[in-house]
Amino acid sequence: MDIYIDESGDLGFSLGSSRYFVVAYLITDDSAPITRVMKRFLGRSRTRKKFAGKELKFSNSNDEIRAQVLTKLLNVDWNAGLIILEKDKVAPNLRKIPDVLYNFTILESLMRDLLSFHDNVSPIKIYIDKSKDSAMAEAFNNYARDKASYTWRVVLNKKTRFNSRFLVVEHCFSHSNKCIQVADFIAGAAFQKYERSNPSFFDIIGGRVTKETYLWR
Repeated sequence: MDIYIDESGDLGFSLGSSRYFVVAYLITDDSAPITRVMKRFLGRSRTRKKFAGKELKFSNSNDEIRAQVLTKLLNVDWNAGLIILEKDKVAPNLRKIPDVLYNFTILESLMRDLLSFHDNVSPIKIYIDKSKDSAMAEAFNNYARDKASYTWRVVLNKKTRFNSRFLVVEHCFSHSNKCIQVADFIAGAAFQKYERSNPSFFDIIGGRVTKETYLWR
């Protein structure tokens, strides 16, 4: 099982910060068809001079490109989950430690979702955009392993010990990973729904979102 994670919004709490922080995770057993769709779309868009960037991102695409990418993705097999954080609901002490808040927001419900149907034999590979320095990335990895073990043993009440060697986290640059780019589009579509009250993009792929967790509602 491969999981690709990206987010939209920010974890700041200043006047100009977003109201929501949205995490999308793409789940697939075969990334090749998704990669082909994204590569072909980018190539054709450049040829037709509809897109000049090196990487497809929701934020640097116009509405036509956004809708076209999301529609094209319906032709291949995948599903996704969302984690929605309404930042007004974050406790004051957590607002002061954004790295801890970031790790908790992504991994708390994600691990419960993934492990609830995991066989403790198949590998779980998590790919996340390489936006943190090495120390923060290592802290994320350690937290992922600890959270997986706790969720398996305590939350899901499994009798066997969680085999942490089957959990792999890779921090990748999004420009070289098309599936992270897809997670970016899913997160961007959901962010438009919550932050901008514009569900038009999310409505295209909403049927593929099988889990939507709203933190601290």
